Formats: sequence, structure tokens, C-alpha cells
Amino acid sequence: MANSRIISELKQRVLNDLIHDHDLIALIDCSDQLKPNWSPIYLLNTPETKQKGFTPHIYTEQQNPNVTDQPITFIIVEISIPKAENITFTWVKPILSITIISHRDHLYLEDTSDNMINRNDALSILIDEKFNSDGSYNDLHLVSNEPALYGTDFLSRTLSFEGIDLNNSL
Repeated sequence: MANSRIISELKQRVLNDLIHDHDLIALIDCSDQLKPNWSPIYLLNTPETKQKGFTPHIYTEQQNPNVTDQPITFIIVEISIPKAENITFTWVKPILSITIISHRDHLYLEDTSDNMINRNDALSILIDEKFNSDGSYNDLHLVSNEPALYGTDFLSRTLSFEGIDLNNSL
């Protein structure tokens, strides 16, 4: 069976790139940025983020957006390995899924000349350009970019990238 180490390794690299992307941070529009001692590391959902009194915006596990009524945008990063490639299972095909979820009151961008693009669409463009086929992420290729609704208050967009990795457990 597949070596699942790629899940944590890929997730760490993706999280690191997300919190160091100034354009992405600006689009998330985290209100904590204005607080003293804030750092992009506090976008991540960690005990330290909560201990320091900051609101996380990037999660590594599924979240129910309906537990908050704040006008907020957050991102969920998940990795899965739904199948191995070929009959000998020499390769695994990890799927990187990045879900962008925005409250309806936080969906629209204020300072944009293009009124047809919303925050989720703008973030999906940045994420697509960052992770699609650049060679540093196990040759990831975008396979889908799908919108969805969460109840009446949240809208989402999920980008799925398929990669390839040598099955080290063989």
C-alpha cells in the first residue's frame, strides 16, 4: 500500500507557501493583521494562534463554517491518496484539495476594477497559479475547481490538484 508520508510532507510545504504569499494574505483579509505582534504564522490553526488571541484562517482539517457568523474567509488544505498508479502500485497519486470558504458578507472585494470577480474566485486564481504544474509539488495538475454552498451564509470553491509520487513503501 501507499506510503502516506507524502500527506504530511506535501501539506507542510503547501501551508508554508500559503502563509508566505503576500497577495494571498491580502485577499484573505485577516483583521488580526492590524493587531500588535501578528505574524502570518498566526493564519494557521494552531494552539499558539489561539493562545495569542488570533483567529486562524488556514486549517488542515475540515471545518463547519456554520459555527461562526463572522464575515470571514478561510482556507482548508487536505491531502488524500485515492488510488495508486498502475497494477504494480509503483506510484501513488496524491490529491491536494484546497477549499476557500467565505461568508457572504466577506465575499466581495472592495478595491477592484472587476466587479464580476469575488474573493473566492480571486483566491482560486492565485492558488491555481501557485500550485498548478510548477514542478515543486510532485508535478501537480489542476483537475477541478468547483463552487459550492454551505447553508445560507457561506460560499466555497474547492481546487483539486493531482500529483504523482513514488510509492516508498514498496
